[in-house]
Amino acid sequence: MAIPIILVTHGYAAVELLNTAYMLVGKQENIRALEFLPGENTEILRDKIQRTAEEMTAVVYEKDAKEKPVLVVVDVMNGSPWNATALLMRTSKDYYLISGANVPLILNLIMERDECSNIQSLFMSSINEAKESISYFDQESICQRS
Repeated sequence: MAIPIILVTHGYAAVELLNTAYMLVGKQENIRALEFLPGENTEILRDKIQRTAEEMTAVVYEKDAKEKPVLVVVDVMNGSPWNATALLMRTSKDYYLISGANVPLILNLIMERDECSNIQSLFMSSINEAKESISYFDQESICQRS
């Protein structure tokens, strides 16, 4: 079972992150992108996230399932997408939150979510993979790689 994933960012970054992931691994099910746009507030965004989560869990999980986990991946810790998700987490244990959205993180979540039986291990391995993908190169290091 693929845990539903909702990408939420300031502006249209979530849409483009998802498009990039599709370009690399093909179209995926149970993953959606939401934008936080100028003129919206945290309450509006919270409602958008909750509505999207309800739509996705209705398709993924049995109606009487005790747990219906949903992963929300946001761009910035303590930003509005993070705060909106945190509001939902105060009343539901079904929401999980990762901040620092980037392509390697999303790819790992997509590719490993069907294989991983433990949600926390999926999240930690994906976070570690994303951290390891961040590197610095100067001319010398590039020339040594060639």
